Order: sequence, then structure tokens, then C-alpha cells
Amino acid sequence: MSSNFGLSYSEIDTIHAIDPETSAHNIALAYINSTSFPEKLANGEDVNLSDVLSLSNQYAQAYNYAYNFIVHENERASNAE
Repeated sequence: MSSNFGLSYSEIDTIHAIDPETSAHNIALAYINSTSFPEKLANGEDVNLSDVLSLSNQYAQAYNYAYNFIVHENERASNAE
């Protein structure tokens, strides 16, 4: 059983690789949506640059973390097969 990384044969059969780019984007977007509460801009109102930079930085960090995690999990799943 140790050669299966603690997974039963039926669990190994149900493992599927996840597309890391799409998944990381969805996770990062969900994170930003759940943690920020943007205010609607009035007509002609300028975007606050510091808000955009902050959200961009948060998105990039969340995306990179999620991407690396999913790639790692996909590798674990591949090695388990």
C-alpha cells in the first residue's frame, strides 16, 4: 500500500489532473471577491490607483499560491498512479 501513497486503488482511479491556470484564476478571483468590498464609481469618477495596485497585488499572490498548490497536487496524483 505504501507505493500508492496511502490511497486505495478506487481512490487512485478517481483522481484527475486539474488545469492549474484556470483553477488558479478562479481561486484568486473568488478570494478577491470575498475579501474586498469595492464601491461603485460614480460617472466620471477616477479609479483610485492605490486600490487597483492593492487588488492587483492580492490577486497575483493568490493566483501564484493557488497555481503552485494545484501543480503540486497534480504531480502528487501523477506519482500515485
